[in-house]
Amino acid sequence: MTKGELRAEEYRARAREALAFAEDASLDRVREQRQRAAATWVEMAEAEEAREKSRQSAPPGAPLAAPPETLPPETA
Repeated sequence: MTKGELRAEEYRARAREALAFAEDASLDRVREQRQRAAATWVEMAEAEEAREKSRQSAPPGAPLAAPPETLPPETA
């Protein structure tokens, strides 16, 4: 298993943990906060899986491009 796959699995475990806390929460705002946290962990896992897929499909030695959302805005 690669580092990226391990990270993605860790993020998914944290999402499951956040959802478990959300189910046990008695306060609405705490439940909503934990649900948002779980959604964020899932997004991070999906992003890591996409990066890992990109790494695996790139030819050996090829530079990896940054995802568009991480590129700085172009200046005129």
